[in-house]
Amino acid sequence: MKVRLLLIVALLLSGCAAAPPEIPQSAIDRNAAERHQQAIASLTDWSISGQLALFNRVEDDRDAVYLEWQHAPGEMRLRFYHPLKGTLARLEEDLTGATFFDEEGQPYYGVTAEQLIARIFNFQLPLQLLSEVITGRRPDGAVQLSYQLHDLDGKPYATLNRYLVATTSEKWQVELSNYQAEQSYLMPHQLELISPEWRIKLKVSQWKL
Repeated sequence: MKVRLLLIVALLLSGCAAAPPEIPQSAIDRNAAERHQQAIASLTDWSISGQLALFNRVEDDRDAVYLEWQHAPGEMRLRFYHPLKGTLARLEEDLTGATFFDEEGQPYYGVTAEQLIARIFNFQLPLQLLSEVITGRRPDGAVQLSYQLHDLDGKPYATLNRYLVATTSEKWQVELSNYQAEQSYLMPHQLELISPEWRIKLKVSQWKL
């Protein structure tokens, strides 16, 4: 069931236009940082399309897949696919539990999506952390924060660029970049999570808010 689509890894590794300079938290206007956090705090329903790449830094292995992700309070739906082969797998979670469907449609059940993925693939995919940080929201316990400064509608907004945060299983360095205006929000289009064992890259091609 493991998907190997190395042809898109090059897309995920490719660079983008020059980003605004990184600014440490001590030098940033607190109002500009809070302005952005307050703006995105209301985003509870969203969906993205993009590409996800997983790098095992210990075994020097990598996997990549195209992704559609729908998120709402208490619910998430992920479709992993290839443009030519169609749907490769689906992962769904709601208040009743989680279900993973493989390429043949065979369902596997679990309490949460993270626990289910860990049981099937022996990998702690930090879906809860990903769903929180992908919008640019500052998670609880984040330290060593740095920002990028933007101007939106004539007002300064400081978006999170880099920080450290811990989950129950890993400590992660989080990097967000390529912020673009989506409706009245500044949304990141590239996200990278790095732990001693794993590197996760998510490149967003489309936001729906």
